[in-house]
Amino acid sequence: MVNALQSFMAAANQYGSHPLKEVVEALKKATPTLNKVSYADIDKFVDVLIGKNNGVGACFLLHGKIKRGSEAVADYLQLLTQSKKVIDLINDSEIEYVYEKFSQTFTDLALLYVDNKIPLHGIKILKFAIQKLTRGVNGTITNLHPALLGLCLAANRFDPALEYLNLDAEAIFLNAINGPVLDSQSILLFFYYGGMIYIALEMWEEASFYLQTCVCLPAVSASAIMVEALKKLILVNCILDKNEALPSYRSAALQRASQFKCTTYHAVAASYNEICTKKDLSKIKRKFSLIFNKDGDQLRTDKNTGLVRKVQDHSIFVRTNQLSQVFTRLKLSDVRAYLEFKDEVADPEILVQSLIQKSLINGQIDQRTESVIFAESAKVDIDANQLESAMKNCVELSEVLYKCHQEMNLHPIYLQKSGKKGGASGSNQFAGNMMMEDEGVVAPSVSS
Repeated sequence: MVNALQSFMAAANQYGSHPLKEVVEALKKATPTLNKVSYADIDKFVDVLIGKNNGVGACFLLHGKIKRGSEAVADYLQLLTQSKKVIDLINDSEIEYVYEKFSQTFTDLALLYVDNKIPLHGIKILKFAIQKLTRGVNGTITNLHPALLGLCLAANRFDPALEYLNLDAEAIFLNAINGPVLDSQSILLFFYYGGMIYIALEMWEEASFYLQTCVCLPAVSASAIMVEALKKLILVNCILDKNEALPSYRSAALQRASQFKCTTYHAVAASYNEICTKKDLSKIKRKFSLIFNKDGDQLRTDKNTGLVRKVQDHSIFVRTNQLSQVFTRLKLSDVRAYLEFKDEVADPEILVQSLIQKSLINGQIDQRTESVIFAESAKVDIDANQLESAMKNCVELSEVLYKCHQEMNLHPIYLQKSGKKGGASGSNQFAGNMMMEDEGVVAPSVSS
């Protein structure tokens, strides 16, 4: 045990007297010996290296401490203190040499906090770590971004995540695919987790954009992350009343995979469209019940039951909105009958009031006559400058997509018939809890 620790400390003590690249290589070779060292000794010598201002060696030793799991989390405040000191000690010139170990360390720290149900305590330290990796430059995605978003999801605390999501989408994407040390799984998880956060906030347009970006990244095979994102995208597009067809630049492999991996979700979308467009609902309504009875286990496994319920509720909202196009005044007692949702609509007044508050219908409730008065939809004046600007943006977007599509088709990696996963050192382990893979994902440059 002593010899193992001495071997590591000998490598760490080369810091300052040897080239940093050699020090990092020596630390990598000595790291496996930490498995033989007691937790108490590791904890003690993390502080020793911090006291010597050796942030590089302390980072390697801190990772060994985090890998001890429950022992490390027993005193999570001490762990946070040591982590912050390590971040402060590593300077900008050193971070490129320890980028891989630094990312691994704080990704595993995030996983440790999620597994022990204290994700809230890891959010702030992950923000410090991301700032160190990005050097304070906004619009840059790192391998730590998905870990931070995962912490925010686990803690149901979304404000810290929004500052990383409310950025220029084009800049995020271009920086992501051109990142020299960014692995493909991190790109997928960033957009997937971002979509999940926007779903939780019921910001459907933003959720659709992030999920669609995830599923449309160039790939030679459909990854599990893409498939999960597609399932949610189908449901979100129902709520937005969008066509569920994917853009032409999406991966053909994903399109094939969706036909047998997303069957249940296509059935939900079909039922939703039928409810919104057909008058006779007696048979159609039973389809939703059949989906919950037949595929309820799959929906619960995918954690999409609530989202499917939201789609079902939205179909009722759409039917209610259609009443405003037929009637100018309608008794509240007649709303349920006209909707043909006698069982689902418990209180028509609450339903109509909710739609009015959400601006989904234009009207008001007359309490004296117990009826709803539908008003004509206000006409929106289209400004000529806004229209011209929108057309210009569409043309520019079309050019970017065409350029991306051309380079994607000619990219040598994309042309390979079988995708190979990156080395274990470059993979993002934060997806481990979700049992996802990133096989075959390719992110070619779209730069000229």
